[in-house]
Amino acid sequence: MTKKNTSRAAARARQAQQAGSTAPYTALLRGTAQSGGGTPSLRTLPVALGVSAPCRTAAERRECAQVVADALTELTDLNGAQYPATAHVLVLTTQDVPDFVVLMASVNALRDWSGPHATDEAVDDMKRALLTALAERWPDEEQYAVGIEAIGNHRFNAAKLTLTEDQVHSTAPGFVLDQAAAQPTRSAVQLAPVVRGGEGKTIAISDQSAAADGHGRHPVVVDVDSQPDLTAWSDAQEEPPGGWPYRLVDAQWQGWLTAGNGLYRASYSFKREGLEQPWPYARIVAERGPVRPVNHEIEGDDSAERLAALWEQAGRKAVASTLVALYRAEQRLPRLVFGGPHPLTSGREGSWESERLLSLAWEIGEELSEKPRRYDEAVAEGIADIVEGWVRHPESYTEVADHLSVLFGRHADRAGGWKAVADQQFQPGARVGQGSDTVFAVATWLMKSSTGFDADQYR
Repeated sequence: MTKKNTSRAAARARQAQQAGSTAPYTALLRGTAQSGGGTPSLRTLPVALGVSAPCRTAAERRECAQVVADALTELTDLNGAQYPATAHVLVLTTQDVPDFVVLMASVNALRDWSGPHATDEAVDDMKRALLTALAERWPDEEQYAVGIEAIGNHRFNAAKLTLTEDQVHSTAPGFVLDQAAAQPTRSAVQLAPVVRGGEGKTIAISDQSAAADGHGRHPVVVDVDSQPDLTAWSDAQEEPPGGWPYRLVDAQWQGWLTAGNGLYRASYSFKREGLEQPWPYARIVAERGPVRPVNHEIEGDDSAERLAALWEQAGRKAVASTLVALYRAEQRLPRLVFGGPHPLTSGREGSWESERLLSLAWEIGEELSEKPRRYDEAVAEGIADIVEGWVRHPESYTEVADHLSVLFGRHADRAGGWKAVADQQFQPGARVGQGSDTVFAVATWLMKSSTGFDADQYR
């Protein structure tokens, strides 16, 4: 009669299997025997991971998750002792950073947890295993990065998980997880239970329900990655002549800022539906074109010289004429949906200069337009024509707010300063005229690039 195995090691091995471990029974026994001084026990450790790997498509990110899951089936401590583990892996988001995958994992490990640094040691063991696995899967890559953080019994907030550009290309990145906003709750993996991939590399979404105690789960990696597949576009597009523009404006007046490698991030993407993730240049051209580079040099452009001549003609009415011109230009341009981009600021939406330009055009510019004695009609019309030409030119979009203030500052320096370009009602401390806040707002924008600029002199 065969004696039934009732040892503590066997009991712990069976406990590990019941908890969902896919490691062989003999490996669980071996792991128990090889564990160090304390009594080994099975513990579930939720961790957040950031992995730099050549993954841009949904399929590649799922494969990366599979590599992670497979790497965490057997861990080795610094003493060389191996112990069994199993990983529950969930693909989350890449935070707009190409070749960077954010994962949530729940790792079941059978080891000695009695030491004060046992959790940190286990995390280090996982990092070494993952770096080795990444090097084996992508041997042609020069560097790898793995950010990993044990998050305990807290809700995982992917929006708070970041790696800097430098850290992504570092072999030992500093991993940032802001737990201040996290609230104690069930472990995040309980919200979408998944476990390590089975035989081979097949990854599928499980439609099998699990019992309340966690039994009956089938080994899969579930992908809830919301980032669009960028590879098809990236492979098809060619770098335009002169290189990738730093900024773009599309046919719908939406501004775009380069994110590197032919990808572009929309201005205010977080509140523009459908534009939350970076777009390849080719897709912007195909779906929202034609596109224009911002501040691209235009052959034969003499707008700076024409502005200087108009401001000189206006004399002390230069400031008021400019504000009226902006109001008129704004009225000529398309009226867009509330909250959308504005044609006057598309080239650098969100800058303080752009915000200042619109507020002054709508408020002071409209007010002054009804006071013809304070501005020069011909000058206002001429400046409005130039500004409209900047934003409507078919080959390039000229950013208005900063560009205009730089040119005005140069003219003011030549003319003799603020008193030479602004009428009495725009002078600081004037008894009659614009309010002090208005004077400060106008002067600090138009004069910010003048020689010896000092904001306090306009208070």
